[in-house]
Amino acid sequence: MNNTFEIEKKSKSKYKNKKVVYNGIKFASEQEYQFYLYLMTMYSVNEITTHPKFVLQPEFNKYGVNHQAITYVADFQVDGFVYDVKGFTTADFMIKKKMFDYKYPDLALLLVTPCPLKWRSYNDNNQWIELDSLKLLQKPARLAKNKAKRNAEKETK
Repeated sequence: MNNTFEIEKKSKSKYKNKKVVYNGIKFASEQEYQFYLYLMTMYSVNEITTHPKFVLQPEFNKYGVNHQAITYVADFQVDGFVYDVKGFTTADFMIKKKMFDYKYPDLALLLVTPCPLKWRSYNDNNQWIELDSLKLLQKPARLAKNKAKRNAEKETK
């Protein structure tokens, strides 16, 4: 197999991601590409669906006005799991996730992100972690940092 890899250097994206093309597959970011390589260590290329499209609400016409379908394009689908590589969630995504969970109850939509080195021991040394799990790990440290900051502000007053 002739593996080709290139980073597209075109216009800047909304989130400053660099698009990557690998074996003719376009990825929205280097993280998405890296997760694809990670999936390939566990599954064959034929088992991984890239950029599967899901219709969350079909198109319809009301009072003579056509309304487009609401769709969601994930990053990957393997078996009963749908993966989206994200560093953070947006309000728009959370609405689509809720619609997805309602319309596709047999599929699990998982948001994954690279696992920071300091949290890997809590994550079976896995380089990827679900975003919600990472937030739970980070919460006690964030609370302690905020408490220390508030105490420091009280002392300066």
